[in-house]
Amino acid sequence: MPDAISMVPLETPFGEISIQWHNGKLEAIKLSEFKPTGQFRLRQLSVSDKQLAGLIDALAAYLSGEAIRISVPLELFGYTNFQRDVWRVVSELPYGETRTYGWVAAQLGNPGAGRAVGRALAENPFPIVVPCHRIVRADGSLGGFSAGLKWKRALLQLEGIHLN
Repeated sequence: MPDAISMVPLETPFGEISIQWHNGKLEAIKLSEFKPTGQFRLRQLSVSDKQLAGLIDALAAYLSGEAIRISVPLELFGYTNFQRDVWRVVSELPYGETRTYGWVAAQLGNPGAGRAVGRALAENPFPIVVPCHRIVRADGSLGGFSAGLKWKRALLQLEGIHLN
């Protein structure tokens, strides 16, 4: 019998995050409107899935400023091979470092695909876990972020990266 879908809200110092988890895989992380609160709060305290509990702990550690890499199984069904490849490359980026859209495209063997990389990152359902906030424009400016530039700037600053 398949596991039920878990929706776990996590109040973070930057706003609420909703974690969608199903059958032992992360289906999505949704970042709400950027509203700095300075505190963490779990609305759902009992989580029976150990991997999900580990993800919650890892997100809390990361958002508290701990330099960690979050690794959990991702539900990739329904996404293109190109999207999966972009997210795989971005997942390997070290904490506290940025790369450009063009750099990601070059890693995929297609240096002219920077815009396509941007589109794939705009559809990333796993922000923070697949750290698309670490991808910036070639001129060093922020570029885009599906949850808004306030979230992107806050996540980069959390990692010690300060961009204009």
